[in-house]
Amino acid sequence: GEKSAGRNTHRDALFASYKILSSEPGMQVHVIGEKNLLADDPIIGQLDAILVPHQVAMPQGIKTKLTAYWKNGGALIQDMRLGEFDENGKPTFDWMHEVFGIANIEWKKNGGIFLIDGTIYRLKPSRRLYTSYAAITPKKGFKVLATEMLRHDKGIMIRGERTLAFGILPQLVEDNTGDAWRKLFVKEIMNTLPSHKTTAAERQ
Repeated sequence: GEKSAGRNTHRDALFASYKILSSEPGMQVHVIGEKNLLADDPIIGQLDAILVPHQVAMPQGIKTKLTAYWKNGGALIQDMRLGEFDENGKPTFDWMHEVFGIANIEWKKNGGIFLIDGTIYRLKPSRRLYTSYAAITPKKGFKVLATEMLRHDKGIMIRGERTLAFGILPQLVEDNTGDAWRKLFVKEIMNTLPSHKTTAAERQ
C-alpha cells in the first residue's frame, strides 16, 4: 500500500474503517479483496455497500466491477484518491469521476475549516495525517455535503445516488476533533446505504 507520513495509509484506513463500522449496532462488515470482485463472489450481491478505503492504485477491471455493482443497486463509498493510478503506477486522473460525480479536484494544503449541516469542522495539521485535502467540485445532480467556508460550490464530501466521496480521511483523524470526524464518517455512510444493513471494506 501507499506509504505517507511514515505509515501504510491504505492499511491504516482499512483497519480504522473496519473497527469503526463494525462497532455500529446492527451493521455487518466484511473485508473483501479484488479476487472477490473478479470472481463474482456471491458475497458481493449480499452487500448493501462497498467502501474502498484509500486504494490509490487500482486496475481498470476492478473499476468496471465496482461500476457494475453500483448500477445493480449497490452503494459505493470512497475516502479519497480511488484508482488515481493503475496497477502499474500510471496516473489515471480518475477517481471514478463519472460514478461519484466529480467534476474537478483541487488540492489544498495545511488543513481547513468546513461547514457541515451548520456545524464547523476543523482539519488540523498533523505529521501522521494528510494535512492537505481534496476540494471537490461536483457534477450536475450531485450534492456538496461539506463546503469550504468561503466556497460553497466545492467541498470535501460529495453525494450522489448511492455514492459518497470524501476529500479527506476522516477515519484517521487522531487529534481532539477525531471523535467528531469519526461520527460524521459513520453518519454519512449510513445515509448512503440503501437499507442500512451490510457493508464491506475492500482491500488490495
